[in-house]
Amino acid sequence: MQIIWHGGSTIELSEKKKSLFLNPQKTQIKEASVVVFDRTDPKNDVGEGSHLVDWPGEYDVSGFSFRSIENQEKKGSVLASIFHTHDGDIAWMGEMKEYPSEAFLEELGEAHVLILPVGDNDVLSAKDAYRLVEAIEPLIVIPICYGDGREGLSAFLKEMDVKMPQAVKSFEVKKAALNEEQMDLVILQD
Repeated sequence: MQIIWHGGSTIELSEKKKSLFLNPQKTQIKEASVVVFDRTDPKNDVGEGSHLVDWPGEYDVSGFSFRSIENQEKKGSVLASIFHTHDGDIAWMGEMKEYPSEAFLEELGEAHVLILPVGDNDVLSAKDAYRLVEAIEPLIVIPICYGDGREGLSAFLKEMDVKMPQAVKSFEVKKAALNEEQMDLVILQD
């Protein structure tokens, strides 16, 4: 499974000529067989040819198998999704603003790859993002939503006590490359 970041909370998951977009821009929708949003909204529309997911539940559509789980927050709720692949599970937290409940973490379960917002103002703070990493214990961490000035990313790296790795255009999840001994940080270019 290939993971590509398109800025903000927009992620593309692709495998074998099929694509799934998470929180896409309007222009990206026509490229996707599946579109997943982190909030239920009557304005969410994908038109013909794409399958829309913006509600909690279990899905198996267009070759993608995943669960969307609702996290209740003070100002509404956000959906996080966990995608099941033969190479590992990929969890995407969308634009989560508040540290989730224990019930949410239990329902989410394990994830090999964790994609989470670290931007502080409109999403998780660096401290809460790091707490989430510690709770889930993924093998790969991919930060998103860290703002134009990268302040959120800098604060998150400081919380994790790691140096900035070389950014890459995309990341391919392969079971053989997952290191059970240590957690790796992947920075994607947008």
